[in-house]
Amino acid sequence: MLLSEKQQIGDDFSCNFLNILHNNGSSASKLDVAVSIMEENFGHPYKIHRGRNIYFIPGILFSQWSNSAYRSFDGFFTITLEKGDEIITVATIRIHENHMAEMPYIATRDDHKNQGMCRRLFHVIESALSYLNVEVLVIPSINELVNTWVKSFQFEPMDEATQILIKERVVPFNINDVTMLQRKIPKHALSSENLNFIEVFNNIKNQKVIEGKQVVHKITAKNRRGGSSSRRRGRPRKG
Repeated sequence: MLLSEKQQIGDDFSCNFLNILHNNGSSASKLDVAVSIMEENFGHPYKIHRGRNIYFIPGILFSQWSNSAYRSFDGFFTITLEKGDEIITVATIRIHENHMAEMPYIATRDDHKNQGMCRRLFHVIESALSYLNVEVLVIPSINELVNTWVKSFQFEPMDEATQILIKERVVPFNINDVTMLQRKIPKHALSSENLNFIEVFNNIKNQKVIEGKQVVHKITAKNRRGGSSSRRRGRPRKG
C-alpha cells in the first residue's frame, strides 16, 4: 500500500516509498538521485570482508541480494522527502521480524541542510513504522552525533534485548566508528483497522503538536509561579 503512489504530507511536501522490485516506472531514476545524495553526505563507505571492499550505499538503496550475509541488502526500502519534483532528503529502512527495523542512512542535500528536513522525514518514517506495527528502530550513529540523536530524536543506548534481536541481521558497520542506538516507536491511538498511512501520519503529527503545547504551557506556568515567589521573597518587611 505504501508503495502504490506518492504520499502528500502537507506544506507542499510529499514522500515516496521506493523499492526496485516494485518499480512503478520512476523508482530507478529516483533511486539514482538518492544514491547521489547519500554519497554527497557519506562518500563511499565500505567494509573489508575476505579481502574485498563491500560498498554499502548502492547495494542498500537498490536492495541487492547476495548469498553472502555481508553483501546481501535485500529487503531495504528507500524513503524520499520531496518538494515538487526535487528530492531533498532520503533514508533507508529495512524491517525485520519481531517488529524491529533498521535505518542505516539518512541524508539531506547540502543546500537544504539545517532547515528541519531530516526531522520532517523522520516523522514520516516514525509514522510508517507505527502504521506497520514496528516496535523499535535501530540506527548506527557516528560518535559526534550521538547526543543529537538522543536529545533531538529521543534515541537511547541499545538494550540487551535489542542487541540479541539485531545480531547478524543489520548492516555490519565497524564497531569502533559508530554507536548503535534504538528508539521505541509510539503506538498510534486510532482504533480502526482500515487506516491508511496518511491517517496515522496526521494523527501522530497532531499528538506531537498537542504534547508540544502542553510542555510550553507547563514551562510558562512554572516560570510565572517562580517569578511571583521571587517577588514575594524580595518584598521588604514592615516594621
